[in-house]
Amino acid sequence: MRSAGSLQVRGGTEGFFGIGVDTEALEKQLMHLRKQVKNMNEQRRIHEAAAEIFKKEMKANITSQKPKTLRVRRSPQKPYDVPKGTMKRSVAYWLINENKSTYWVGPRVGLKVGRYKDAWFANIVEGDDQYIEGNNRNVDVFRNSIKAKKSLALRLMAYKYKKLIERSAQAKKAGKQLSLF
Repeated sequence: MRSAGSLQVRGGTEGFFGIGVDTEALEKQLMHLRKQVKNMNEQRRIHEAAAEIFKKEMKANITSQKPKTLRVRRSPQKPYDVPKGTMKRSVAYWLINENKSTYWVGPRVGLKVGRYKDAWFANIVEGDDQYIEGNNRNVDVFRNSIKAKKSLALRLMAYKYKKLIERSAQAKKAGKQLSLF
């Protein structure tokens, strides 16, 4: 009688001696772990936690402009005023594909964003491409925020994935189904 995952010795007659490992039980456990790590809700929860780190850092590093309203005037287009704090309000994280667990973090732009949260000008500010009254204190604010918090976010993700695997292994060992929350 052999236990699951034990070493096996087969044969032993003249001419050959077979040595192997019964990995069937181990493979079943690994399949269970793989399913838990592939669980989209668990992945999203972990990735949202990492995205929150970047979001907080970006918001903390943005300095509001000195004038209360930034006035944008182009001759053929309708005048546009950007209220103070718009860039900071625009920073968020969002799921980029409903079938995946990938999030983007940064200034939001476009039709789905409200007027006072639309940072259509963020690339101009980030790259210091246009003169803004006074000194542009927000040059490279997003790039620097990402650089400052990248290692922390990756460590957090690794820690949370490790905990997920440990919880899954403990649940499998106890013969229970892993609860998502």
